[in-house]
Amino acid sequence: MGVPSLELGHLEHLFTEEEVWAVIQMIPCDKALGPDGFTGLFYKLAWECIKTDIVHAFNAFWSRDSRSLYHLNNALMILLRKKDHP
Repeated sequence: MGVPSLELGHLEHLFTEEEVWAVIQMIPCDKALGPDGFTGLFYKLAWECIKTDIVHAFNAFWSRDSRSLYHLNNALMILLRKKDHP
């Protein structure tokens, strides 16, 4: 008995905007997928503005191009005083 042959050619192509959008549509609006706190509703409402960057990030991961992914690990924290006399 031989190993079944599978057609996996579609795995060799970059993600399309339509594929990424289809996954975003499945994210519950009131859930954040990670510690960044961005909910599904954020991605859905901001899609027109962020779609190019999101698709580029997915494709950078796919192609193992990590030249600009260091930006994902950089953050600035600003402490804002809430009370005059904490």
